[in-house]
Parts: sequence; structure tokens; C-alpha cells
Amino acid sequence: MDTMLEKAAAAGKKFMMSVNDAWYIYSFYAGAGLVATLAEDGINTVCNWNEAPGADVTQAILDITANPGFKSGADADIVSAIKDGSCCAAISGTWNASTAEETWGEGYAATKLPTYTLNGAQTQMGSFSGYKLVDDAVAGITAPVAQ
Repeated sequence: MDTMLEKAAAAGKKFMMSVNDAWYIYSFYAGAGLVATLAEDGINTVCNWNEAPGADVTQAILDITANPGFKSGADADIVSAIKDGSCCAAISGTWNASTAEETWGEGYAATKLPTYTLNGAQTQMGSFSGYKLVDDAVAGITAPVAQ
């Protein structure tokens, strides 16, 4: 992430992702070994982000968002910035891949999540995963579908 932020700032552009969305912000904490899980009641979420190194992860996020090469934005903002040329790289979902590929052409590529600096060391961001229960009323089958 450090290199992307440096290059984005030098080019007068932005590296973008949403940092006010649990799907994306979780990647920083997951990479540091912290978790968010569903409580036993099946309704509430429990997480250990207040444990070590949670405060350090939060500081790393603040450092990233203060970088002149970074801009937080929701999916629609990222798509608009890709189209208008102000965004040169982004963490977003596959649903925005065709827009990025059409706009960036030969410059388009997808890869794993980047590393970020946590307490002076590179830390691999982790992925959020979840499941939806899909009820196939026709076949009478209920099966989890990975996201």
C-alpha cells in the first residue's frame, strides 16, 4: 500500500477504498490476526479489535487516510473517480471490475489485497468472508453460498 500511495500522490491521483464500510475496514484488522464473529445469539457481532494490536491497526488506518495519495469513497465514488481519471488504483468488489477494465484498458489488473505498514512491518490485509443462505424452493434444497 505504501508504494501505491506514494505513486498515486506523485501522479496527482488517488488510491481509493471505503474505510467506513465493515466489508473493507475489516481487512486491516483481519490481517493483524483480529476477528469479527457472530455472537451466540445469532444477531450481534463480537470482535476483539480493542485487544492488541487493535489500537495500532487503527493508527495505521489513520496514517493511510492522511496520505495525500489516498481517498475514501463508497463504490459509486470509486467508479466515478475511475471514469474521470482521478483514481489510479482501488480496493473494490468484482462488481466494479468491468468499469475499471474498460476505463484502464491495458493498464487494468486485479491482484491480492496489498500489505500495509503496521508497527514498522508489512502486514498482509485479510479478506472478509461471509455466507448467505439461499433457499431453492423449487428443489426444496437450502445451501450456504460463499461470498
